[in-house]
Amino acid sequence: LFMKNSKQVPIQSPPPMPVAAISTSTAPITSTSTAPTQATSTSETKIYRNEQWGFEFQYPINLIVRENTFGGYYSKFNVEIVAKQGKYLDTVLLVNVVLPEFADRTFLSMSATTSTVIIAGISGIKYEYEFEGLPEVAIVLPFEQYKVILGREGSTMQHEYDNYVNQIFTSFKFLK
Repeated sequence: LFMKNSKQVPIQSPPPMPVAAISTSTAPITSTSTAPTQATSTSETKIYRNEQWGFEFQYPINLIVRENTFGGYYSKFNVEIVAKQGKYLDTVLLVNVVLPEFADRTFLSMSATTSTVIIAGISGIKYEYEFEGLPEVAIVLPFEQYKVILGREGSTMQHEYDNYVNQIFTSFKFLK
């Protein structure tokens, strides 16, 4: 609803290559680049780090991270974490940096259950609702002059993605 229109997209090209590979087994991630980076861990996770937008998170190695897969006036930057399901990519989680008025208007008239959540030490609002008969979840966090929406689109695979999403949420960090 608040991110993009399709639930599954055909695989059209390989995932983007990491800009830098940094081991996290013995040292914290450091980078002086302003370019987005993905770092490979020695465990079963990778770390997505974006210096320009100032956040990072861990995700399982079997998932694919894609940047700016959709756009518009209100969406300033987005990251889509997807799982390969046959010949399709199924969205596990979306991280969308948006203008505040978009986040405010999107959920204003929606029939949703709301609660307060804390992600990376920041208090936000969690919206749980149905869209096209499937459950969806969105967490809206303040982020400098923007807002970040961490969103789970409705999917028939949603419960299978719970552990992935929890891992991303618990490892999410703001760098600024």
